Amino acid sequence: SGFSHDDMTKLAEACPVRTPGCFARFPGIAGCSARMLTGGLCAEGADARGDQVFDGGRRRLAAALKALDAMAFVGITEEWDESVCLFHRMY
Repeated sequence: SGFSHDDMTKLAEACPVRTPGCFARFPGIAGCSARMLTGGLCAEGADARGDQVFDGGRRRLAAALKALDAMAFVGITEEWDESVCLFHRMY
């Protein structure tokens, strides 16, 4: 996940009831898509940031948007069948 044991412990303490909102707002989680589109791990642990303040993936946003623009097709996992049909229709 990119998180150390300490980061996972902090996450468990911050989100005793693991709701999607609590998880998404936890430092190191926000910006997952931007990091993954630019070759990083989804989670960004405190050790990976060093002394930089967590920015929610904003430093990678321009590169992530450029990577997304370069893609010819983006499907939606939750709509797998429809995405595959659209892909076949397009290509």
